[in-house]
Amino acid sequence: MFTTDRYAYTSGMRCFIAITKAILSLFKSCDKKEAIFIEGCYYELREEERKFDKFIKKYLIHLLYAFKAL
Repeated sequence: MFTTDRYAYTSGMRCFIAITKAILSLFKSCDKKEAIFIEGCYYELREEERKFDKFIKKYLIHLLYAFKAL
């Protein structure tokens, strides 16, 4: 049984994964380098929830660079 914190964390992961999937669809045609990185983020998040906290910073930095490229 999940604790409240664990439930919130899992819900947050699901939300973040859904957002990442939507963003990935935007970048696939724009910037291949960033799209490949974001796609890697998506699959890594799906496979390993424990990396989520450490991963957020790196992911967001690349996401900002991708938006600048638009």
